[in-house]
Amino acid sequence: MSRNAVSATVWMTMLVLTACNSPLVDSTTEPDTPAPILSAGSAVRELAVNDFLRDYRIYTPESVNLNRPVSVMMVLHGEPRIDMAVVSGMNSHATARGFAAVYPNAAFEGDWVHACNCTANGVRGVNDVEYFEALLADLAIAFPAGLDRVFVSGFSEGGMMVFALACQIPERFDGFATVSASMWGHAVSNCLAKRPTPIVMINGNIDPRVPWEGAQVLVPFGTPQNVVGIVDNAGFWAGQNGCPFGPIIEELPDLFDDRTDVARWSWTDCDAPAVFYEIRGGGHTWPGMPISFDPSLGVDTRELDASTVMVDFLMGAGS
Repeated sequence: MSRNAVSATVWMTMLVLTACNSPLVDSTTEPDTPAPILSAGSAVRELAVNDFLRDYRIYTPESVNLNRPVSVMMVLHGEPRIDMAVVSGMNSHATARGFAAVYPNAAFEGDWVHACNCTANGVRGVNDVEYFEALLADLAIAFPAGLDRVFVSGFSEGGMMVFALACQIPERFDGFATVSASMWGHAVSNCLAKRPTPIVMINGNIDPRVPWEGAQVLVPFGTPQNVVGIVDNAGFWAGQNGCPFGPIIEELPDLFDDRTDVARWSWTDCDAPAVFYEIRGGGHTWPGMPISFDPSLGVDTRELDASTVMVDFLMGAGS
């Protein structure tokens, strides 16, 4: 599929089709009885979490040996909810590398509760950390031979949720990846991460949604929140991983005439690896995606494929 093959009409249709609600659990909406996955393919699995019916999608390729522990890569959507299997192309990577691709879904309108109860889902009482705990428990049922390594990645607000998981339950994951995301200052101040864990971050420096220098954003409920500047955010996570020195900045080859180029920031002598990719000229996109977002979100670089970068880094080839 070409990068611009999906028209604006199809893109909006995809948004509508994927923006499902999460009803309250009652006698008519109880989740299906958890069962193991017996063969390759795609499935939707349901969870009951804090009286809400939640779900997630899972793709298990034929390259996964169900008789052995299975590695998992989660990919979190932003807001509004979009089909991250399409955006990330992660199913192809799962097939090639022999892991399961998991696509968690936020509740109701699609906002993740990642830092405070100041969004619609937060006011409703949604607890997304508990959702991920339930999801991990369900994966243990889905793959009776056990889980090998579990990684979590996310785009935009989904990336903010990844940072929240890295702060609150880092021991449940083997690595983290974020695209076009930063943290709220409130989240940084309350981050309890004690376990260094591999992390790779990717940001455009002309991102209209997550500004390079940081910004103050309005929320539906409560006071405005400060978004941490991208360099400070990357430095925070390098510090969490015990990196004693400043970053080494490497200019990557400029291969395409697309108004962007890439710099790779890496830290040495860390307790766990930390890497940051600066997309100079890049906007609020998932680099390498096969579709185009609204042009108002900025330029999508051709210099980097975010999914390849995170899979290589987290699975070991790039760390």
